[in-house]
Amino acid sequence: MRDAARGALLALAAAPSVAEADLSQEHLEALAPLLATTPDDEPPPVLCELLRIAVPMWIERLRALPWEERRARATAVADVVAHGGDLLIPDRRCQPGQRAKVFNAVAEGLALLALQPGGARFGPLRFECPGTAHS
Repeated sequence: MRDAARGALLALAAAPSVAEADLSQEHLEALAPLLATTPDDEPPPVLCELLRIAVPMWIERLRALPWEERRARATAVADVVAHGGDLLIPDRRCQPGQRAKVFNAVAEGLALLALQPGGARFGPLRFECPGTAHS
């Protein structure tokens, strides 16, 4: 399942827009738990507040990068998130610095998606930078 989720994230990162992503049924099934949200299943408010600060900072760092470099970075952060995303759950034990590494990968990934048409959503947050895709 982890490889399927990683493949889905890579397919999304490689596509010019989310609507054009080449996602297989296996990809969609792997992403379903990540995409399914209910009012009781919102991300922790502290995480949202941290992302509200971190993602715009990442957007500013990434905005000037050429498309190919953005794509390469998306591949790298997808790998970090696919292998450590569960470390953002507060009761998970991890090595010092590992949770920060995953958090930064999530923030960078959201920033990269915000630079694409349609932007990115995370719980109640929406990040979007019109006019910056493939620049």
